[in-house]
Amino acid sequence: LKVEFDLDNRKLSEILEIVSGFNTTIRFDVEFTVKDTDSVIEAVLIDATKNATKKANMIAKAWNVSLGNVLSIENKTNDYGFLSATRFNMDSNAKSSYRMNVEPENIEVNEHLEFVFEIK
Repeated sequence: LKVEFDLDNRKLSEILEIVSGFNTTIRFDVEFTVKDTDSVIEAVLIDATKNATKKANMIAKAWNVSLGNVLSIENKTNDYGFLSATRFNMDSNAKSSYRMNVEPENIEVNEHLEFVFEIK
């Protein structure tokens, strides 16, 4: 069973309390992810492109040449891994109050792009 909802500590506490009341052993995990992955990927791609262009210009300047057009761009990223390192592994046999205030850790997303520039 998979339950997804926006970060809501009250709702999370209620669900954990309900599950802890079952008369059986249930293993469950709580994970945090990104809701709008497309906008994150877009921002990371823009940042990676700016960074690559800046570095390429620095190298070109050191060689006393200038950059021309981009000849190719290759995306080498296989998996963005949109999961926070904040994790819970709980056993429903641990009967206690699950009132909590969870603040998930930041999710780091890296992009690996390869650019080929024309040199003038």
